[in-house]
Amino acid sequence: MITVDAMKKSSDTDHIPLKWVGMEKIVMPVRHSIAGETTNLIAEFDIFVNLVNPSKGIHMSRLYELLIQYTQQESISLVGIRKILKNFVSSQNGLSTSAKISMSLVVPVSVKTLKSEKQYFKSVPLQFSFVLKPEGVNTEMKFKLDYSSTCPQSAALAHQLTIAELEKQSMLSAAELTAWYTQRGFVATPHAQRSELALSLMVKDEFELKDFTALYLGIEQALGTPTQGIVKRADEQEFARLNAANLMFCEDAARKILVFLKQTPDLRSGQGKVSHLESLHSHNATAFFEF
Repeated sequence: MITVDAMKKSSDTDHIPLKWVGMEKIVMPVRHSIAGETTNLIAEFDIFVNLVNPSKGIHMSRLYELLIQYTQQESISLVGIRKILKNFVSSQNGLSTSAKISMSLVVPVSVKTLKSEKQYFKSVPLQFSFVLKPEGVNTEMKFKLDYSSTCPQSAALAHQLTIAELEKQSMLSAAELTAWYTQRGFVATPHAQRSELALSLMVKDEFELKDFTALYLGIEQALGTPTQGIVKRADEQEFARLNAANLMFCEDAARKILVFLKQTPDLRSGQGKVSHLESLHSHNATAFFEF
């Protein structure tokens, strides 16, 4: 039987390497600067180093102190986090060769309504994972984005029904036709829904936290049907127009996003999943992609 005595400086198992050792769910305030303005955010960190040389354990408090020092003195940045990784390794006095930081925070994205141009914010949960290895730092970013989708087949069926009824009214004058159309009731598109994009992206060293808003809004523009916050009548009407102009199956949505991401220079690679939470069926229509 292997026994571990906390009072002893060493034990029989100290030579066994461990992939990651550290702390999870460290919650602390951070500062985020963008466009000359600083916003206070709350972030959650998981911080680790590997343990590759014989030792009872790592110098855990040193990791915590380095994180505290950074968040109190600087605005949060991806460059800054990468520097901490190197400091994590050096703080272990030869016990470690790699380090890892996971950071979760909610980033406000400023947007305007479609027509009335009223400003509001979308709060986007954002996750980063930084892994320092001998060959460099890998930075992964994960987030989700809502959008609206209307099924092309469903829209075609609604349109076909309207045309069929309209053809029966061919002898009416324009005024009579308008009155008939007003009274008959609108044939709604039976298959339109809120949809969801989940992304995992490997970003280049040039990508910074301040660049996220442009990436987020770029994806929304590529899809053409972003969900809304506050809306006026004109905004809701424009939303309906955009959905009619951007009919898409889940395959169409995945390809639109893929084309945009491939043209974004600060991304190394990535994968994603689109889910259309269908209003017609009790199941979801889903597509996966990678680049």
